[in-house]
Amino acid sequence: MMLSSSVILLGLLHGISATSIPPPTGRYQVGSSKHVFEHITQDDPVAPNKIGTSLLITLFYPTKSVPNGPQPYIDNTTASVFESAWNYTAGTIQHVTSSVQQNAPFLQGHNDESSYPTLLFGPGGGGPPSIMYTALLSELASHGYTIAAVDHPYEQPYLQYPDGTSIYGLPVVYSFSLELFNAIYEMRIKDFAALIDYFPTLTSQLNAPFNATHFAVFGHSLGGASALGAMLQLPSVMAGINMDGLLTGDPANTTVGVPDEKRNVMMFGQQDHTPENEGTWGIFPKAQTGWWREVTVDAALHLDFSDAAIWKGLGKNDQPEVGTIDGTRMVQIVRAVVTAFFDKLMGEKEAVLDGPEKKWPELNFVGYGNGNYTYNCLKEGLGLGGL
Repeated sequence: MMLSSSVILLGLLHGISATSIPPPTGRYQVGSSKHVFEHITQDDPVAPNKIGTSLLITLFYPTKSVPNGPQPYIDNTTASVFESAWNYTAGTIQHVTSSVQQNAPFLQGHNDESSYPTLLFGPGGGGPPSIMYTALLSELASHGYTIAAVDHPYEQPYLQYPDGTSIYGLPVVYSFSLELFNAIYEMRIKDFAALIDYFPTLTSQLNAPFNATHFAVFGHSLGGASALGAMLQLPSVMAGINMDGLLTGDPANTTVGVPDEKRNVMMFGQQDHTPENEGTWGIFPKAQTGWWREVTVDAALHLDFSDAAIWKGLGKNDQPEVGTIDGTRMVQIVRAVVTAFFDKLMGEKEAVLDGPEKKWPELNFVGYGNGNYTYNCLKEGLGLGGL
C-alpha cells in the first residue's frame, strides 16, 4: 500500500514530538518567564561597538498551575541553530517538549520557599544558552527554588527576546582566544553583580514572592568558573557550584595564592576533570575551609551537564563533548547532586553528597571538606511560614 508523502511526514513528526525533557520530580509544577534587563556593559568584548545595552533574564519558579498537556521547550530558531551546527535532522530539537509553563502564576502567600535563596545561573561560554539547561533548572524550581538565569547578548549563538527580537552571537563551533575567554569571564561576574542589584526591582515589578536579599550562584563551563569568581566579590552570595568549568581569575591565581571562599562550594565535573588533568581543580579545593566537594561522573563529558545529554539520543548527529552515559541517567545524577547541594544550605541532608553509595555508582568523590557553614533562614529572620 502506497503512503502519501504528507502521511509519512506526519508520522515522522509524531515520532519526534514524543520526546520530552524529563518532568521535574519536586512537589511543585514549574513556570518560566523571560525579562529584558536594560543594562550598560562598558568594554563589552562581544557587543557591537563594545557597548552592551541589555541582558536576558530567564526565570524558573515554582507554581501550582497544572500544565494542560506538553509545553513548548525552546523557540524554533534556537533549535534550528543547534540542529544545523550539530547535524541533527531538521525539526528534531524543535519538536522536543517539556512540562514548564510559560508565564505561569507565581506562588502567592507566605510559604517556606519564599525564604529559600534565589539561585543565579550562568550558562556555558558561547553556548548553550540557559534555556538548554531546562532539565536541571526546572528540577530546582519544582523543589521550591527560584532560578534567575542570565544570558549575555552576542555571546550566546542565538537569543530570542520576549518581543521576538533575534540576536545572533558567536558561532556554536568557536575557538576562544585566552584573551576573549578571560574578558567574558570578567564580564560574567559583572553580569551576576548587576543582576543582584536589579533583582529587588524586578521582584517588585512582578509582585513576585522571590527572595531578593540572599543568593547562591552556579553555572556550567565558563558560567561555573565565573560563579566561583562572583562568590569572592559579592558578599550576598552564600554558596556556589562550578559544573565542569576551567578555573581562571582569582580562584586559579597561584601567584598570590588561591583564595578561600569560606562558604559552601562544589566542583562537579566530567570523568576527566580531575586534579591530574586540570591542575586548578586540585589547587583550589586545598584553599577552602568551608564545606566543599569535588565530584566527577563516570562516562560523562562536558555537554552532558546541559540538555544535550538528552538530545544525544534523538537520532544521528555530530554533537560533540557528550559521553557514553545514558542521557536520562545523567539528568537524574545532575539533578540529585545539585539539588542536594542547595538543600544543604537549608539544613537538609542528602546521602548523595556524603560519599560513594550503591544508588549512585557513577559518582567519584575526588575530595571533600566538612566546614560548618549552613544558611539558616530562621536565624536570618526570614521565617518559615506554613503552606
